[in-house]
Amino acid sequence: MSILLLMMSLTLGFASAAMAEQADGARLSRTCAGCHGTDGASPGKEIPIIGGQVDKFLQESMADFSADKRPGDVMRNLSKGYSPDEQELIAGYFAMQPWVNTPHAAQSHAEASLVASCKGCHGAMGEGRGSFPRVAGQHPNYLYQSLLEYKQGARSSGLMRLVQKLDDATLKQMADYYSAIK
Repeated sequence: MSILLLMMSLTLGFASAAMAEQADGARLSRTCAGCHGTDGASPGKEIPIIGGQVDKFLQESMADFSADKRPGDVMRNLSKGYSPDEQELIAGYFAMQPWVNTPHAAQSHAEASLVASCKGCHGAMGEGRGSFPRVAGQHPNYLYQSLLEYKQGARSSGLMRLVQKLDDATLKQMADYYSAIK
């Protein structure tokens, strides 16, 4: 009987810790709502949806902003105000929120030829996996701007070097394609 009580105590302890982390993440994330919207469901066209985004990607993004490895003055300044542990709590909070597709999806969404290459990292339907972000249902303007940043070298990733040889029309077509996936 004592083993059962011990197991129940441990389970409750872990659940309590997880709930406390969720509450801390929610509290810390309030600063983000002004731009990214309630629970990360950004209503704008240029600011990404982060609610329901891949946790590891969100953590890496905040770390890159605070290390000046990613463009974005507002995000660089804000992320530097949080410790790595706090950034992890914020990322975890947003990753646990439901994804809300962009209301600004492109009307035209023909699949660009390079999209087949994207599926290996971002998933068959752009759902994201591992440390690769969800791109399906994201704002097309944000996706296009991100692709331009990779093309121009403002953001770096060995895998994203693929876009450096593409023309802007193809990048726009890719952004439109992924934005329209629900």
